[in-house]
Amino acid sequence: MLPCSWMKTLLQALKEHTAESDLSEPIDGYRVRCLACGLRCPIPAGFSGVCKVRFNRGGKLYVPQGYVSSR
Repeated sequence: MLPCSWMKTLLQALKEHTAESDLSEPIDGYRVRCLACGLRCPIPAGFSGVCKVRFNRGGKLYVPQGYVSSR
């Protein structure tokens, strides 16, 4: 069954609950290095890190905000 047009996907809901983070450093151009965990992912613009939760939007790292993780 397909979701109704008014229902949000999980990805849309997560993106609404994110904020720009200080937990990164610029690498070059639009790539950033995420410093939120030990993996220190280099993330190009438009992509997420290994965790699939933190992502690079326009050369800035965005992270979850306003909800709790069980990890």
